[in-house]
Amino acid sequence: MMNEKFNDKFLHSLKNRPDLAPRKEFKEKLKTKLFEEMPEPKQSRLKVRSLVPNLLVAVLILVGGYLTIELITNGRGEQNVSQEQEPIQPNQSNHGDPTPEKPTEPEGDNEYNFTLTAEENVVYQAFSEDPTEAHLKGLSPISIAKIYVQASLDERYDLVYEMYTDRPEYVRWTKQEDAKIPQSDRGTKDDILSTFNGIEDGEFIQMSDNDGYIKYDNGGEGYMGFQLIKDEDGYWSVGFMPIQ
Repeated sequence: MMNEKFNDKFLHSLKNRPDLAPRKEFKEKLKTKLFEEMPEPKQSRLKVRSLVPNLLVAVLILVGGYLTIELITNGRGEQNVSQEQEPIQPNQSNHGDPTPEKPTEPEGDNEYNFTLTAEENVVYQAFSEDPTEAHLKGLSPISIAKIYVQASLDERYDLVYEMYTDRPEYVRWTKQEDAKIPQSDRGTKDDILSTFNGIEDGEFIQMSDNDGYIKYDNGGEGYMGFQLIKDEDGYWSVGFMPIQ
């Protein structure tokens, strides 16, 4: 109790002399002296208080280190999962090598094997340069039908009309009217090839002295009939709207 009163008096004297600044060594000695004369419970509390900041720093360091390790571990795990689940790109095998693409299916006239024979082609070329039916004399009904198909594919509608019969009772429209038929009504090349597919393997059946038809299987709609009419000169010509 005496020590405490002494310390109070001593410190009070310093407070009343603001012009005096105790030296650093004196301040340290004073703190040591006061601490040594302090009761043990108070010393323990001060020690604990001095340790608290250090403990907090240590805890924060440990927590920060743990969180850093967790973030690194999780990041590596997600990266591995994304690599394992990475989808295979199109046209690539599991080893990353490009796989060959499937060949495209033929379109249009590529899927049909319609061709003229060498003899028919010679006649067709002459007929193309000089559209008169005189070049068709002596051809079989099937060859006449094939040249008709070729002229339709080539959009030579002048040749197509020249191949129609000129028997008055079978004529349906004039050449001038034929020229006015729109392209959309004549059908595409694919339509023509599909309709007349297999006609070269057909069979000509004569119904009377003046008419007959080619029976053939086009592979899609079953058996078809291609009409031909014998003109007054004795040669076969194509009937108007020949498909029956």
